[in-house]
Amino acid sequence: MEFSNFSIARDLLYVSGVLTGLTLGYVLILFRRGISIRSRNRRLTLIFCVFSGDLAAFSAAIVVSMGEIFFSGGLFLAAGLCVPVFALAVCFPRTVAYPLILAGGLLVVWLGYSFLRFPLIVEGGSPLMSIYREGDNVYSVRLSAGPGKTEVRAAKTAAPEVPAGDRAAAVFQTRGTQSPLDMEGILISFHPRYPLIGGTARGMITLIGRDGETLYTDLRSENSSLKGRYSRPGSFGITFQQIAGTVPLDAIPPGANLAVFFADGALSLQPSWQNGVFR
Repeated sequence: MEFSNFSIARDLLYVSGVLTGLTLGYVLILFRRGISIRSRNRRLTLIFCVFSGDLAAFSAAIVVSMGEIFFSGGLFLAAGLCVPVFALAVCFPRTVAYPLILAGGLLVVWLGYSFLRFPLIVEGGSPLMSIYREGDNVYSVRLSAGPGKTEVRAAKTAAPEVPAGDRAAAVFQTRGTQSPLDMEGILISFHPRYPLIGGTARGMITLIGRDGETLYTDLRSENSSLKGRYSRPGSFGITFQQIAGTVPLDAIPPGANLAVFFADGALSLQPSWQNGVFR
């Protein structure tokens, strides 16, 4: 179930689950033997501070979702799983907390490699590629490739250029109007219940060719194991799509441009000279 401000309410609920676990862990520590009155008072103060943050996060989740979060049982189940994990982390820092911190660091590295390094796909956002018709049979192709290595391979195209102030773009030219551009891309998305990144999608154009000749390729997609990893049944709500399509260059009038997006698992072409989208 999704509702207005779903991602914000989801993350606030998860924060509430984490803080509830921390509060429970500190409460359990109070029952240990040998704790001095001074130490007990410090822990009581800490418990009230953490629990106040817990109530604030939970209340904010209700307000942001306008109460609809109570009808999303899956989110409460995920938040509930955080409670025993973080309670045990407080009670057993060496056995549980340290491995949890290590696992969190590895998770950040994995997300950076497999997801965050690709451009964010947002409906109505910046196009992944723009094609400009500069003159007779001359087309300039500009890609928002994001950080990473790209390569322009065709000998008939101009050398790749990087516009001033935009190191995340690649630009090259191609000539001729008869043959369309053949494009391939990847799209990776996470289930909405994932914290922070849930419900978002990232992807990129990995290959551009024409008449069997490779004009552009993104080196991040070469020798990648993402497809095999995310295509398995146990991918835990992570989907991997390969997208392919063609762009008819001869349909672009002189002085106009064509923007390329990903929409509904396919290439979406937005012409600048008319309203509407065609594929």
